[in-house]
Amino acid sequence: MAAVILKCGKGRTPGKPILITVEGTTFYKLHNFRSRFETYLDDYLSGDRKRYYEFTEVAQSGLVGAALAALID
Repeated sequence: MAAVILKCGKGRTPGKPILITVEGTTFYKLHNFRSRFETYLDDYLSGDRKRYYEFTEVAQSGLVGAALAALID
């Protein structure tokens, strides 16, 4: 995920962070998973590689994505 964030070149200012949406109970409910993930991501995206990001939760994102794909095709 850090490689994609760095490659896209976005998220360089705190006012315009990269929005990351994660679907699934593993990420949100597994003990310390989210906090450990954010710690590793913060460690990698620091110093010269500093990027700002924010996690957002989208209700039924799989269903919304499938509907958009059907409409576009």
